[in-house]
Amino acid sequence: MSERVLDFVVVGAGLTGVQAAQTLIEAGASVVMLDGGATGNPALEPPADRTFLSLRTQDDTQHRYFLGEHMEAVATPAGRPGSQLTPTRKFVMDGVERWLRFRSDSFTPMETLAQGGLGNAWGVGCYHFSDHDLESAGLPVAEIREGYQLISDRIGVQACDDDTSPFCGGDVKGFQPVMDMDAAAGDLYARYRRRRDSMLRSGMYVGRPALAVLTQAKDGRRPINYDNMDFYTDQRETAYRPWITLNALKRNPRFEYRGDIVVTSFAETGDGVDVQGFVMHGSERSSVSVRARTLVLCAGAIGSMRIVARSRAGGIGHAFPILTNPNDYLLGVQPSRIGKALGEKTSSFAQLAVFYRPPGEDAVAYSGGSIYSYQALMLFRLAREAPLAFALSRDILQYLQTSLLMIGMTYPDWPVAGNFLKLVRDSDSPTGDVLTAEYDVSPRQAMMRSKTLGAIRRTFPSMGCIIASSVRGKNGFSSHYAGTIPYSSEEREFTLAPDGRLHGTRSVYVADGSGFRFLPALGLSWTIMANAHRIARRLARV
Repeated sequence: MSERVLDFVVVGAGLTGVQAAQTLIEAGASVVMLDGGATGNPALEPPADRTFLSLRTQDDTQHRYFLGEHMEAVATPAGRPGSQLTPTRKFVMDGVERWLRFRSDSFTPMETLAQGGLGNAWGVGCYHFSDHDLESAGLPVAEIREGYQLISDRIGVQACDDDTSPFCGGDVKGFQPVMDMDAAAGDLYARYRRRRDSMLRSGMYVGRPALAVLTQAKDGRRPINYDNMDFYTDQRETAYRPWITLNALKRNPRFEYRGDIVVTSFAETGDGVDVQGFVMHGSERSSVSVRARTLVLCAGAIGSMRIVARSRAGGIGHAFPILTNPNDYLLGVQPSRIGKALGEKTSSFAQLAVFYRPPGEDAVAYSGGSIYSYQALMLFRLAREAPLAFALSRDILQYLQTSLLMIGMTYPDWPVAGNFLKLVRDSDSPTGDVLTAEYDVSPRQAMMRSKTLGAIRRTFPSMGCIIASSVRGKNGFSSHYAGTIPYSSEEREFTLAPDGRLHGTRSVYVADGSGFRFLPALGLSWTIMANAHRIARRLARV
């Protein structure tokens, strides 16, 4: 490894890492990015420009990308991290059990060493924190608002003006047109529009989601073609994935990417920061040391916390707070649609967004989620959760399939003393430690969940959708994590200054969601990208 002192080391090639790196590169800095680097197997990619239905009826090798070469999609138990991933997305979990040891009975997070991070499995929803949400999270409103616009311009976001706009696209300009809905979502939305006044009075908002999905060509990427293969391939680059930005950065002579590296710790020196880690070679490992004037951690709220805990005195055994969005999955049936086709324009991405704020409740007391038609995810995922014999469940679900809607709801999270992560010593671990966790849903969240599920069961039948069942997601299963190293105006250990600097250091910054002091009931991907740009832009000016 080179001994020269670099301008910046960015750790992590996920959503935040690539956006921070792009901002730094555009400002004229040199950047080296350290990353786990796991990638998918191109041989498992489905044929290009074929629809889901054509492959299901005509492709003799379809099991390879729908179920996996060794049926791993079926074999992975429901409820385990990565169990919802399709075979072509399974690489997101490569190396995690070996190199990122974790132990808990109450929290089930999803971590990754993949090139592109969890952005490889991101549902591409773009949610717009309100001013109150941003202030509660400890974020500067004006800078994040500016960041939303810049990130939208970079990656391409579709949205429109409707009842969910305050939660989704907000006041950002230049959105791409929204994609066409399939017939199932279209029927639900038409009924909502006819009952709009009463729905709004009840606190229920339904509209089009903001999605990082192209409906018009952009920067060599192709628009959606409604093949319904969105969970299996990114060959058209229609949905934004962080590796798209990473590939562009690799063409810049001031950017260097080093994969296959697990970063473990850092130590400040007189002229910067020494970053320590190791290169993964199967069961072998070799040490890595990289020196830079400034370190920018973008390893995710959990990954960055691991690195900080190993690097700072008292970090091992310290209880770091954790925020996540508890979630529920609901299965809806539209009786009027049983046996009817979804139409030609189908997609696996969210068709509609839904938000519920009980009348008279405060600004943050809302829940939010997405509505999906259920086709390309494969029925076995539903059948194995049904309270019937698998074969019977499969037959019933085949009959109901085009009438089904999946509704995923999330709830906000605030810091709670009993919810924390803790890195403890473990001589059997390749990093010498294991991450442990304690997490429980608070009474406030439980009450919000009860109100939300009750409201959905009451109001959705008026839109022609009966809620057949609901499943509570395991704690941490939403893949939304934040708050491990919260922002603080005071110089306190294991907190961040408002500009992202790790307190107690001169040249270590954290540019992912680790600093958030509150997590609203919204996907946080757009916001963490805007925040990464904010912090990188400030650093570029120093």
